[in-house]
Amino acid sequence: MESPPHSRLAEAVERRLSAQQSHGPSPAEMAAEHAKRQKFRRLIDPGILRPNPEPEAVESMKILYKLSENLIREPENPKFQRFRTTNT
Repeated sequence: MESPPHSRLAEAVERRLSAQQSHGPSPAEMAAEHAKRQKFRRLIDPGILRPNPEPEAVESMKILYKLSENLIREPENPKFQRFRTTNT
C-alpha cells in the first residue's frame, strides 16, 4: 500500500491542529483559568459570604459581578481597574 504524498499529510495535520485550536482553550489555559477562579473563590468565601447575612452577601455578589463585567468589557479603562472597598 502506498503512503499519501507529504503535502496531503501536512494539510491533514494543519486541519487537525486548527480544529483543535478552534474547539476552546488548551488544557494549560484551562488549568491557569481554574487557578485564577480558585483564588477568587478563596477571597469571596471568607470576605463576603461568611461574615454577612445572606441578603447582604447576595447584594455584594451582584455588585462584584457588575464590577467584573465592566472590567471585562473595558479592561484598559482606569475607572474600572480600581474600586473603593469603603463604598457602601
